[in-house]
Amino acid sequence: MTQLSLKQKSPEQLGPVQQGPVQQGLEQQELVQTLFAQQFASAAELVCHAPGRVNLIGDHTDYNDGFVFPAAINYGTTIAASKREDAVVNVYAHDCDQQSTEFNLSEVSFDSQMMWSNYVKGTLMALMKTYPEIKGANLVVTGNVTQGAGLSSRPVLKLPF
Repeated sequence: MTQLSLKQKSPEQLGPVQQGPVQQGLEQQELVQTLFAQQFASAAELVCHAPGRVNLIGDHTDYNDGFVFPAAINYGTTIAASKREDAVVNVYAHDCDQQSTEFNLSEVSFDSQMMWSNYVKGTLMALMKTYPEIKGANLVVTGNVTQGAGLSSRPVLKLPF
C-alpha cells in the first residue's frame, strides 16, 4: 500500500485565489441582502439561489415530451425575500434596469412593459392553486445569468420559489 503525503504550502506558494462559483454565489448573496435593505429598510428573512442551465441536447423539446439533457451552470439568480401579512407583492429586479413592480395576488395580470415580472406572477399563480392562502412578499432579484444567451435567465426566476 502506498501512503500519500500532502505538503503544506504557504499562501504565497499557492498564488492568487481564483473566483469560483461558491465565491460568486456568496457575493450575490451579500449583494441581494444589501439591495433588500436599501429597498425595504429591513433585513430579508430568506435568501434563495437557483443556478442557470444549459441544455446539452433537446432545446425546446422538453415541453413536447422530447428528450432533454440540461446541466446546471455556475451562474444563477439570487432572491431575497420577506413575507407580508397582506396580499401585495413588491419585486425589485436589479438586473432588469433596476425596475420595480407591485401587484396584488387577488388581481394578477400580464405586464407587457416588464416582461420579466410575468415569470414571478405566473409562478405565484401556480403556487396559489395548491396553496390558496399565500400572502404577499417583498422580493429583490439579482443574478449573473446572461440574459438572452440561452442560459434560462428568465425561467430561473421561478426556481427559488
